Amino acid sequence: MAENSRLSELKVDARLENLSLINDFVATAMERLGIEKNLHRMQLAVDEACTNIIKHAYSSRGGMITISCEVKDDYLVIT
Repeated sequence: MAENSRLSELKVDARLENLSLINDFVATAMERLGIEKNLHRMQLAVDEACTNIIKHAYSSRGGMITISCEVKDDYLVIT
């Protein structure tokens, strides 16, 4: 996981087993950035997006997912 004061990044294999790792990463990154409001909504949105990537983009064949959390212009951006 790469980190600086305003950016956190995680790279994981695109597997359903890694969704809990991704959810933990989002929670930790948001807490570290001091943005805990709507944490569960953000985790749900990221979980849905990653599930769709795993099932549809990679068709469960595997690949990599890179997630970054950062603050830009007073907004939390998760990519």
